[in-house]
Amino acid sequence: MASVLFAPIAVYTFATSIRSSFPPLTATIKTVLSCDIYNLSSSPLQGILNFITFSFVEHLVYTWVWVSPESFKLILKAKSNPTDRVHTLLIICKFLQLATSLPYLLPYITLPSSLSVTLFCTAFIALGQFLNFSVYKAIGKKGVYYGAKFGYSVPWVKGFPYNIGMPHPQYLGTVVTYVAGWRLLVGENLDLEYGKVFVTGIGISYWGMSMIEQYV
Repeated sequence: MASVLFAPIAVYTFATSIRSSFPPLTATIKTVLSCDIYNLSSSPLQGILNFITFSFVEHLVYTWVWVSPESFKLILKAKSNPTDRVHTLLIICKFLQLATSLPYLLPYITLPSSLSVTLFCTAFIALGQFLNFSVYKAIGKKGVYYGAKFGYSVPWVKGFPYNIGMPHPQYLGTVVTYVAGWRLLVGENLDLEYGKVFVTGIGISYWGMSMIEQYV
């Protein structure tokens, strides 16, 4: 019960802190474009852009499943196990995401000098993964990987984590994990402008997918 009460408060606190830390989207883009870091020969930026690119690729796959599940099954020959095929594509995207970004970012990875920052980021990574795990527990693998689009029976859950005031807790959990992970691992060594690129790109990717699921 305590975790159910804590989660909405923690999420709101984290979201508020992120919103206050970064300017609006247009201002962020203007800042990024005017900075010297916006140069593809800059290795950390290349890693960030690779990470963001495969986030969009992953969500393009999800969009395909969302709008045309029958063509997905037909083209990928996944008539008997379409949700497993979606899961496999997710794993491939995540692997490519890490394989193409880590080589550029590894030289900058270090833990914060402040113990309080380390604990803060670790706590929010745990919170993000707790939200993801809670979604899996609530609707199962078939629910997470669009089983309803393929004709599977998926429970309609009104309890936690779908009662925290956020329609897509799994996406919120992932974004919280990414942002906190960024600050924990590379935020100490990379300028804020890099963080703006990362947060803006990832935020647009997950916000866009949530809008597709909500309105398309």
